[in-house]
Amino acid sequence: MQQATHIFTGSGSIKAFEAFIREAPNKYSSIFILTDTNTRKHCLPVLSNTLWFPESAVILEVAPGEKSKSFFSCTRLWSEMAMHGADRQSLLICLGGGVVCDLGGFVASTFQRGINFVYLPTSLLAQVDAAIGGKTGVNLGNLKNYVGTFSEPRAIFIFTKFLLSLHFEELLSGFAEVIKHALLSSEKIFYKLAGRFPDIQSVRECRNWDAVVSQSANIKSKVVKADFHEKGLRKILNFGHTVGHAFESHSLENGSHPLPHGYAVAMGLIVEMILSVRRAGLDEQFYNKISDYLLSLFPFYFFEPDEISEIIRLMGFDKKNQSGEIKMVLMQSPGDFLTNVTCLKQEIEFCLNQYLEMGERHTP
Repeated sequence: MQQATHIFTGSGSIKAFEAFIREAPNKYSSIFILTDTNTRKHCLPVLSNTLWFPESAVILEVAPGEKSKSFFSCTRLWSEMAMHGADRQSLLICLGGGVVCDLGGFVASTFQRGINFVYLPTSLLAQVDAAIGGKTGVNLGNLKNYVGTFSEPRAIFIFTKFLLSLHFEELLSGFAEVIKHALLSSEKIFYKLAGRFPDIQSVRECRNWDAVVSQSANIKSKVVKADFHEKGLRKILNFGHTVGHAFESHSLENGSHPLPHGYAVAMGLIVEMILSVRRAGLDEQFYNKISDYLLSLFPFYFFEPDEISEIIRLMGFDKKNQSGEIKMVLMQSPGDFLTNVTCLKQEIEFCLNQYLEMGERHTP
């Protein structure tokens, strides 16, 4: 049975973390802080200059980016922790974006069969998605999150001021998950979000993310609480990800600049909505509005028509699949979804071709 995770957002998160870190030396035998190169440089000083930190805390560092979600990184981190005397009463603090949270959670949940860990997510993607839900994982080659655990952190402390230091590409990547959560919730929530962020400039200029992050994180948290081990309802959180992960894996294999996760999900949402119109009765007019909105924010992901078979092959590795059949999440309307929908390769090929036709109207 999973432990309950406390999620602290807004103005109370700093006070909550300060109380937690002051008590930590009395509760844990040793404390480790996992960062990447960027969060060690930009985020750790913000915390250490503002709050008290135990001098004995050991800093662990990985390179930023998806390539750090590997067994090589895990082995190195496990070894470093063991070398510094980590035991089952140790604590790992994960300070970073989605990669650090996914990787750190996996390292903690497997070290000596599991130690306590907490998240301090620093990216929008991590604050609304990766840090919430108890999924940890690393990649198997170019297959996304193929090895992992269900393991909840003791707590999640969300400081939205970290978002002001992000490169815009990272911020926008996280915004794709915010849009997805709004669609999972209701048409009203989606239009309210789109009204606040009508264009890319409004996303770029936002300086207060508290309300957006709190609402989006709450939408996901409610779904997770209802179905922690993803037996039913939680599968809706994969909307946009069957195609999105395939696009992401395709870019890792073929591009010099890997497609950011949120950008891949945004394009995945478009393809899966094309399929939703055909198979789930999604209103075509609504689909057109959403796809236009997404394309006004995110760059189109281009590939050649003869690469469609490769993308479908990559979709075949999706963890929702069963007995060799591609299973997808389709939207009937905002807040109303179908899960475990078997989709034939021929209809997926049709939808990917339709997606490419949209790309003809967008210059690379």
